[in-house]
Amino acid sequence: MGAIPPQIVADFYDASLDAAGWPQALFAIAEWCKADAAFLLNHDFGTGTGAIERAIGIGADAQASYRHHHGKANAWLQAEHFFRGANAVVRGSDILDAHAIKSTPFYRSWLKPIGILPHLFAVLERQNGRVTLLVLARREQKADFNDEIVEDLGALLPALSRAVRVDASLRAHRALERSAMRAIDSMPCGVAILDRNGALIEANPFAKAVIDAHEGVVIINGGLATDVAGRRMKLKDMLPSGLETTSKAVADHLSMLSVPRASGKRPLNLMIVPLDDALDGRAPDGPAALLFIGDPERAARFDQTRIARLYGLSRAESRVAALLASGYRLEQVAEALDIAYETVRKHLKQIFSKTGTYRQAELVRMLVTGPAGLAI
Repeated sequence: MGAIPPQIVADFYDASLDAAGWPQALFAIAEWCKADAAFLLNHDFGTGTGAIERAIGIGADAQASYRHHHGKANAWLQAEHFFRGANAVVRGSDILDAHAIKSTPFYRSWLKPIGILPHLFAVLERQNGRVTLLVLARREQKADFNDEIVEDLGALLPALSRAVRVDASLRAHRALERSAMRAIDSMPCGVAILDRNGALIEANPFAKAVIDAHEGVVIINGGLATDVAGRRMKLKDMLPSGLETTSKAVADHLSMLSVPRASGKRPLNLMIVPLDDALDGRAPDGPAALLFIGDPERAARFDQTRIARLYGLSRAESRVAALLASGYRLEQVAEALDIAYETVRKHLKQIFSKTGTYRQAELVRMLVTGPAGLAI
């Protein structure tokens, strides 16, 4: 095959940074190895399950059927010892010869319908009983992969493994970011992430609604601003400019504001919290501060079904609890639910018993600080 093309390694690294590059990366290595299909396969030897993550030459239906039905039947992957070595490269025919593989349900139900047979497996990463494999395959009528291809792929594999680890690390980081944003979106107050210029990087729906209302917090020249003591102030001017990094320094730079609204509604409550990385200059272009927004006019919403499941309440009791947590008085609860005041009191007594609380204020605090009020 000759010298190893450095472009293949470059393509794998490009794909690790941008998933749109995977088809090109897999096409390049498939062409180099004279394969008709190439894919990344995650397999768990503990459960016997597997999934094709990136692929060329394998249709979407075949990928889905492998994940849901045929992965456990992959006869080659029943022999785990072939895949224990770091950067191991093994042909399917080294595990099972053509006659043996053709006698399996995996061949009849998955390989034969898509028309591939010769396989070459390369271990990119292994953690405990889980492996990520680069799999190359040829059409059934074609010859097997020769020793030269096996040897050259083995020489290339360490570099490809490093690229795939970068991809896995970035995907884990992105998943963590998505999880963090989902948690922020569920909070019962507004949360916004600002850069050094006070510009909005990200915000949850609560914060976006406040900003979109153009009352109290507005966007001026790309950055957020508010009115303080009758004058317009940019939020970036409230961020620290020094290099103080201690927790006390962060606390000292907290900005807390009560922002009046022209409509006569009760003021918004803002708190700006500078981030450590911004204070010490480690992330000059990244997030610099968190903005928390409280709106006393915004009605709290509590999911009655969630309250019932969390605290073991009946449907009627959870409706009463939800209204109490939203700020209703007992007589208002009775009116809203069209029931007698004494019935509300009886429900409340049962709620106290089931939740281990003794006072209405204690009950409300438990509900407000618990997960029942999250916007999920």
